[in-house]
Amino acid sequence: MIQTDNHVDLTGTNNLLQHCHSDESNAAAYASVAHNFSDKWSATVGLRFEYVDRHNYLNDVPQVDYTKPGLFPNATVQYKPAPGYAIGASYSKRIVRPSLGCLESQHVH
Repeated sequence: MIQTDNHVDLTGTNNLLQHCHSDESNAAAYASVAHNFSDKWSATVGLRFEYVDRHNYLNDVPQVDYTKPGLFPNATVQYKPAPGYAIGASYSKRIVRPSLGCLESQHVH
């Protein structure tokens, strides 16, 4: 579990005190299978399952609730025309998530 816990005291001019808290849990599993069709052709396929549970709070009020499962397949095909040479193609589904700091609702400039 990833957690952040920040306090910002802006009481000087705005009389404002903010408390930002974040929790994130991740679980994942991956499986792959490879097969050689001949001396020249081979392939690999795989599948990753991922589950993300993220919660962000500002002054104990929920700001972001993100709970999502995901499937991420990949596949590779390779051809070896001669010893020492290989040509391949691959596909993979990927995801890029923002860091916890980018999701926090407080910004001090």
